[in-house]
Amino acid sequence: MNNSKLKRNKHILEIIILIITSGFSIYSALQDHPIDDETGSISVISSPIGADIFLDDTYEGETPKILEDVKQGSHTVTLTLAEHEDWSKDISVDADKTISVSPTLTPSPEPSPEPSPEPSPEPSPEPSPEPSSSTGSISVTSSPTGADIFLDDTYEGETPKILDDVKQGSHIVTLTLAEYEDWSKDISVEADKTVSLSPTLTPIPPSTGFISVTSSPTGADIFLDDTYEGETPKILEDVKQGSHTVTLKLAKYENWSKDISVEADKTVSVSHTLIPTESLKDTSDVSTDKSTGTSANSAFISDSENVKTPTSVDISPYLDWSFTTSEYGPLNNVPEGSSYVTVTIHIKNDGEIPISTDRSCWKFISNGFSYSYDTSTVFNLPSQDEVNPGESLTFTIKYVVEGEPTTASLSYINPYTDV
Repeated sequence: MNNSKLKRNKHILEIIILIITSGFSIYSALQDHPIDDETGSISVISSPIGADIFLDDTYEGETPKILEDVKQGSHTVTLTLAEHEDWSKDISVDADKTISVSPTLTPSPEPSPEPSPEPSPEPSPEPSPEPSSSTGSISVTSSPTGADIFLDDTYEGETPKILDDVKQGSHIVTLTLAEYEDWSKDISVEADKTVSLSPTLTPIPPSTGFISVTSSPTGADIFLDDTYEGETPKILEDVKQGSHTVTLKLAKYENWSKDISVEADKTVSVSHTLIPTESLKDTSDVSTDKSTGTSANSAFISDSENVKTPTSVDISPYLDWSFTTSEYGPLNNVPEGSSYVTVTIHIKNDGEIPISTDRSCWKFISNGFSYSYDTSTVFNLPSQDEVNPGESLTFTIKYVVEGEPTTASLSYINPYTDV
C-alpha cells in the first residue's frame, strides 16, 4: 500500500512538472510571437458624393472619407444615399495598407403606379408621373479667358463657367472681350444634358496708324488737324486712318504744313527742314560796277508761284566773262560809258554750277537731269550765251520741294545800255 501511494505521488509530481514546463513554453512563444493586432485603412468615395458609409453595419460618416485603424481581415462596406440604390462590397484589409472603394451609385427606379382597386365600375385614372427635368447646362470656355458671357442678352459672368438650370430649347450665347470681336452662337439645350462651347476669339484689327514727325531744327510745335501734339521729334500714336494735315511751327522759322494719309497699323514719316524767316530777302537785282565795267559776279533764283525765298548764287568762280564793243574788242574791263557792250558767258567745269542754299530739301532739274541737294547741288547751263546791252539771260530751272515740282529762274542782267 505504501508503494502504491508512493507511485501515485510520483505521478502527480511528473504532471506538475509537465504543466510548469508547458506553461513556460507557451509564455516564451507568446513573447516571441505576440497576437497580431495590426490595422489598415479604407478610402471610400462615391459618385455622387454624400453617401452614408457603414462598415460592418457601423456608421462611419459620408463619402468621401478615409476610414483609419481598420483591423486587418474581412469586412463589409455599405453605402446608402437617398434616391439611389444601396451598395455593398466585401473587402479584405491588410495591415498598413489602404484599400480604395469608389462606386458609382445607381439612381433608384421610379415606383410603378399602384393598380386601381377592384371591382370598380370604371377604371380609376392612373396617377400622373412625376415631371422629368426640363433644364440642361452650358459649359462655356474661351481663348483668351475672361470674356463676358451673355445668355439671351442676360449677363451670366466670365469664362470659363458652367451655366446650370438652363431651360431646354433654343438660346443665344454671346461672348464679349475688349480688343476682340464679339462672338455669338445659337444653341439648343436638352434636358439633363450639357452643351459645350469653347471658341477662340478674334482680335479686332487695328483702325489707327502712326505718324513719325521730325524737323531740322528740332523742337518745332506739331499740330495734327489744328490740335497741338507736342514737339519734334515725336511719334504720334493712335491716329485714325484717313486724311490729316500736319503743321510745324517754330519761332523765327516759316510755318510748314503737309497733307498726309494714314493707314491702319502703318507709320507715315514726316521730316522737314524749316526755313528761317530772316532768309526771306529779295535779290532780284544783280549789281555790276559800271565805273569799271566789271562783270556781275552773282545771279539769283527769282520768285515764282511756289517759291517764297529767292536765293542768291555766287557764280563768278565758274564763269569766264568777256566784253565786246565796237571800239575795243574783247576786254576784261569795259570803261564806263562804252556803248554796244555785249557780255559773253563761258561756263567752266563742263557747264555745272553748284548752288548752296538754305533749302536743303530742294532737287534741281535742268536739261532733263535731276540733282539731289544736300549741302550743294549743280545744274547745267549752255556752254556759251551772249547777253546784249539792256537784256538779261535767264535759265529756267525746274526743282522739287517736298515732292511738288515747280520752276524758278537763274538770271544775269547786262546793265549796259546803248549810248
